Amino acid sequence: MLNEKLRQQRHKYTTRLQKGGALLDSMRAMTLKWGDSTETAHLAGNIIGLPSRHRVRDVVGRAFIPRLVNSNPPNLWKLLAVLERSGVDRSVIVPIHYYATAASEPLLWDFVIEELSTMAGTSREVTTSHVLRFLRPRELFDGHEWTSIVAMKVARGLLAALRDYGILTGANKKRIAAPYLPVATFALPARIRHELGYRGKSAIGDKAWQLYFLTSTAVERFFVEASSSHLLIYETAGPVVRIEFPGGTLEEYAEYVARRTTAAA
Repeated sequence: MLNEKLRQQRHKYTTRLQKGGALLDSMRAMTLKWGDSTETAHLAGNIIGLPSRHRVRDVVGRAFIPRLVNSNPPNLWKLLAVLERSGVDRSVIVPIHYYATAASEPLLWDFVIEELSTMAGTSREVTTSHVLRFLRPRELFDGHEWTSIVAMKVARGLLAALRDYGILTGANKKRIAAPYLPVATFALPARIRHELGYRGKSAIGDKAWQLYFLTSTAVERFFVEASSSHLLIYETAGPVVRIEFPGGTLEEYAEYVARRTTAAA
């Protein structure tokens, strides 16, 4: 299960999303440029040509490192770099960035699972007011209560990120979309969650699937389809559920999935 450190981190909301939401283009480019150099070297080098040194600090320090370096498991950027280099479709890559952001930003995780999941399947508009109401009774902030201006900026950044990830649709009036989740993409977060201890029956009931608005029945169907596609092994015998993955490390599994995905394209 989630380790104690991650469980404690989930009790703190940060203001990081106000700095640009998903930042998908920068995140995708940076996975190909990041290496074993120190953070200072990457900050100094402006490795993806951002407009200013200040913007580099924001993107690296407030987005890339929390989401993809200090992730749980660590260094999810390596998995994404494998996918980028393999040339798999964007539809496979973006939902992994979405998961990594949600896992590192408790506000986004909680808002989707506790608020948006109850609205899925409706045509209701999702506004900043929904986020602000969600925040109001809570005291899960990063050290102090936010001002109304900061809260508004964070709310807007959160909704912009969800739009960029395909969870919401619409520029001005945002509504819940039906996110497209290829079976290969489903298999990758399943492998990540497996690493964190979500195995067997707990993998079916994992709350992380609510990020994609999947019911337990839909999750089971995905596991069956992924097994049929030879992306994993999924077997059931009464109450016993067996899920196994080929390959060793997460990066090796990403390579395996990428090979099968591109071969089938």
